Amino acid sequence: MAWTDTRKLAKSREVFEWWKAKTLADPNAHPLRVRRVELGLTQASLARRAGVSHQVVVRLESGKRISKWNYRRVKGALQDG
Repeated sequence: MAWTDTRKLAKSREVFEWWKAKTLADPNAHPLRVRRVELGLTQASLARRAGVSHQVVVRLESGKRISKWNYRRVKGALQDG
C-alpha cells in the first residue's frame, strides 16, 4: 500500500471515529442508528444484511414511516450483530 493510500485510510478512520462519537452522544439519534454505528455498519451494508433497500434504512433513520415487515427485518439484522 502506498504512503498516500495509508494516509487516506488513517484520515478516513479518524473521520469515522469522530462521526461515531458524535452519533453515539446525540440524545435524539434513532436507537437503530446508534446500534448500526456501534456495529460499524454503513446504511448500505445494513440494508444488504437485512434484505431491504438502502432507501428503507434511510427512511427509518430519518423518522419516516416504513412497513412493519421492513422494520422487523432491519431490527433483526441489528440484533444478530
